Amino acid sequence: MPYSAVVLDSASHVKLIHWLGVKFPPLNKDWEFIAPHMTIAMGGLPASMIRDLGSIQELEVNGFGFNNQVIAVRVSGYFTTNKNPHVTIAVNRANGGKPVMSNAIANWHDMAPFKISGTVQELK
Repeated sequence: MPYSAVVLDSASHVKLIHWLGVKFPPLNKDWEFIAPHMTIAMGGLPASMIRDLGSIQELEVNGFGFNNQVIAVRVSGYFTTNKNPHVTIAVNRANGGKPVMSNAIANWHDMAPFKISGTVQELK
């Protein structure tokens, strides 16, 4: 299904993977590191946001959440239809984890904020 997202640039991706290694060392081989994007909406951009297509957006990472299937960071700074704006950074596929499961994380914690950035895109 197509969706719209703020797709992280490579420096932001590396920053999140580094943060994950510091906060959750060491995750075993069952965890896959992803950190590709913050979903804006399922489907294309809302009509009022088409002008943002291709623009660079800065997001603030200000918390993290996890369970035994996914780890994500909470973000702010740009519109999303998700109840808890976030970027999924790791998935435990061996335990049945899928990136979409980060929408159900209930265990969120505040943290010292830092910035990441990416490009607004529509993806298939």
